[in-house]
Amino acid sequence: MTLPSLSPVSGTFDPSGVCGAPVPSQQPKILLVDDEELVRQLLARLLRESGFGVEEADNGASALQTARRLDGSLSLVVTDINMPVMDGLEFARALRMTDGKVPFLFITAIDPALVTEAGFTAEVLVKPFTPDAFLGLVGRLAVPVGNRGQVA
Repeated sequence: MTLPSLSPVSGTFDPSGVCGAPVPSQQPKILLVDDEELVRQLLARLLRESGFGVEEADNGASALQTARRLDGSLSLVVTDINMPVMDGLEFARALRMTDGKVPFLFITAIDPALVTEAGFTAEVLVKPFTPDAFLGLVGRLAVPVGNRGQVA
């Protein structure tokens, strides 16, 4: 599997400079789910250095427990699709039962059409990807919980 192309990050990322993403007014909390530890660590580092709060999980089952513990406070879920124990699509279906408004960003090295075939309307980022592409999508999708459903 090819890992995302990530370079060392210095300073704080300004999402307004990438893909027109808005700068968050509150620190959005992101649940990052990937079974590949190195990928998860690199993405978590990028997110934290960009000012996002991050919770991590290594599979869908542990992510579901984390999401339930956080009780609706997530601004975005970033999840891989192909994982052991519970894959990203199963996890997304289960989380939708309790929090139907949290947005998802699926990251995958497999066919992105699986997301739409599974009935989801969500962004998909295919691995490998650049830090700017990742952070641009996250900046656009991570809506503070109190602002969900509001038109910008």
